[in-house]
Amino acid sequence: MNLRLVLIIQVFIVLFSSQQVLAKDVVFTIQEGTYDNEWDWNLKEDPVIAEVGDTLIIINEDTEKARLHTDGRPCPHGDVIEPGDSWSCLLTEPYNALEETNPTRDHFTYALFWIIVNETSSPTNE
Repeated sequence: MNLRLVLIIQVFIVLFSSQQVLAKDVVFTIQEGTYDNEWDWNLKEDPVIAEVGDTLIIINEDTEKARLHTDGRPCPHGDVIEPGDSWSCLLTEPYNALEETNPTRDHFTYALFWIIVNETSSPTNE
């Protein structure tokens, strides 16, 4: 292999590996009693915070089914989550439920789900 090509490949690897940002799982649990008491899934003052590229995992610990309604943002419309089950989606774009007229919510009860999805953070070189 020619030396110039080897150097180009090494520079490419160094540049892109230093820019890599690790996505994370963001786990949210729908608490028991949410459906019966017609509560929002979480408080507006305490939204779930995530970044584009993270995976949102919703666990349903309530006694009734739930389904995340998203209007396509920050991830696709959810599947039915039976009690004791979970559902996940990849967060694909920035989103702020606090700024939406019809924020993310439960498809069945209209219980709101407060979530903010920020642009992916720039990695820090330490």
